[in-house]
Amino acid sequence: MELPIRDGWIVQDNNLFACSRKHIEAVFEMLRRQKERIKFSGGLDPRFLKKWHVELLKTIRIDEAWISCDEPRMLKWVERAADLLSFLPEKRRRCHVLIGWNGESMEQAEERLVKVFDAGFLPFAQLYQGIFGKDLWSLEWKRFQRKWDRPAAYKAHESARSCDTEKEYANT
Repeated sequence: MELPIRDGWIVQDNNLFACSRKHIEAVFEMLRRQKERIKFSGGLDPRFLKKWHVELLKTIRIDEAWISCDEPRMLKWVERAADLLSFLPEKRRRCHVLIGWNGESMEQAEERLVKVFDAGFLPFAQLYQGIFGKDLWSLEWKRFQRKWDRPAAYKAHESARSCDTEKEYANT
C-alpha cells in the first residue's frame, strides 16, 4: 500500500524505492517543487536502488541521501549504491549502520564501518536496541558508537592512522 504524497523536503520512507514507478515519479514531481534541499533521512534500502532512480535523484537538489547497512551482507549493496550515487559529494552521502546485532563484536562492527566509509559514505553507527533498549550496552560500546556517530571523530582517527602509515613508510 502506497501512502498519500504530502508536500515536504524530508523523506523518511526507507522503502521509497520499493514503491511503484508511478508513485516514485509522483514523489519526485513533488520534491522538485520544494525550495529546500531534499533530505532522504530514513535510510534508503540500497538493495532497491536502480539506475532510473538515480536519474530522478539528479533532477532535485539533495541535502542528504541516507542509505542503510544493517548487517555485513549488505556491504555489496552499499558498494553498488556508492557507484550509483557517486554524483553526490561525500558530505551528502550518509549511511545508518546498525551495530552489535546478532552477536556482532566491536571489531566486526568497526571493520564494517570502515568499509562503509571507504565506499564513500559517512557512516553513522546505531546500537541495536532490541526489546531491552539502551541499557543493554556497556560504556565501551556506547563510546564506540559515539565515535562512529561523529564524522569529525572518525575522520581525525583516520587521518592519524594515515600519518602513522606515512611515518612507517618514511622509516623504511
